[in-house]
Parts: sequence; structure tokens; C-alpha cells
Amino acid sequence: MQNNIDKVTNAINPLAEMIRMRQATDYIGILSSTVLESAKLERLDELLEEIISNGHKAIIFSNWTSMTNPTFERYKKLYNPAIITGETKDRVAEDNKFMEDDNCKIIIGTTGAMGTRIDFDGCYLCYIFR
Repeated sequence: MQNNIDKVTNAINPLAEMIRMRQATDYIGILSSTVLESAKLERLDELLEEIISNGHKAIIFSNWTSMTNPTFERYKKLYNPAIITGETKDRVAEDNKFMEDDNCKIIIGTTGAMGTRIDFDGCYLCYIFR
């Protein structure tokens, strides 16, 4: 595994290194170009399959776009997700997509960008990557 970790940067700030390691606990792809596995995403696959097959929707939060972006890519064909991060240009449109589009089964976002505006009505699962 150590040979596959090729995206490590040497930061002068130990706090930055600690945050990077916390991010890697969600998605090892932050540190590797070849290992793109995530036990948390695999568990989320199971949870989403169950709740969406029962007609429910889900909200997925993360502190980092380094987790929201791969999560969006993983589910974009399956669940037509909405996404709200600091990079999102039209947050209202994404919010409306989640609330009004029956084909949009999940919304993914960072806690900073989506934490105060999302309506939990009609949502069965709220998953928070820590």
C-alpha cells in the first residue's frame, strides 16, 4: 500500500498534515492515484441502495470537497445527485433539484455551504463523513 501513496505533499504546518490524514480516512484517493477505495463509500453504497429502493432520499455531508467531489462522481449515474459546495455557482438550483426532481435521489454537500440551507423534509438518511 505504501508504494501506491504518491500524492503526499510535505507541509510545513503540522495542522495541515493532520487535516490531510483526516481527509484520507474518508477517501484514500486523496493520497493515491491508483488506490481509489473507500470503506465509508462502500458502506454508503449499501445504505443508499436500501433507502432509495424504498422510495426515500438522502443527504450526504462532508467537511471537504475532496470527499464530496468523488462521492458525486460515484453516484452521478445511479442517483442523479444535486451538489452544493463552495464551488457551486447556483445553490438554489441544486437545492430545488433535490426537492423537486423525483430522479434526484441524493444531495451531496459540504457542511459550510449546505449546512444551513437544506430542508430535511422527505429525507430518510443524513450521512455525515467525519
